[in-house]
Amino acid sequence: MALLIRDKTQRALLIAGVIGLLSAAFVQAGDTILLLKSRDLAQYNAAEKGFLEAWKASPSTAEVREINLSGSPDDLNALRALTSERPLAIVTVGTEATYWAITNSTAPVLFCMVANAQQSVMAGLVSRDRTRVHGVSLDIPARTQLRRM
Repeated sequence: MALLIRDKTQRALLIAGVIGLLSAAFVQAGDTILLLKSRDLAQYNAAEKGFLEAWKASPSTAEVREINLSGSPDDLNALRALTSERPLAIVTVGTEATYWAITNSTAPVLFCMVANAQQSVMAGLVSRDRTRVHGVSLDIPARTQLRRM
């Protein structure tokens, strides 16, 4: 279920909670968390940096592997290899990365920076996929978008 969290404090608590869950006792040395980014954008890079800083401060032994979906062919080959090894979880930044993770993996997916997630990635998912896909939807009201234009 996608969550819509507008308050920065709630968002920070959610991120801390997710990091706590992913770094819990069931994580073993050698486990991998895949951080998949749709493309190289300043906003996506900031989300990636924030996650990595918080992850490094956690006591987890899991390794975080970062891959840019729009990166080199070597990145995409590494991505296919990683998903076949079944990472502990896939953290995605952006709609394309989230969609890729859902359709090409059976690992749990935690997404962020996905606009209108209910319509863009959650709609049409079968029930087993709905139970493994969670995140924070980026819902910007039309009024705000029009004001920015």
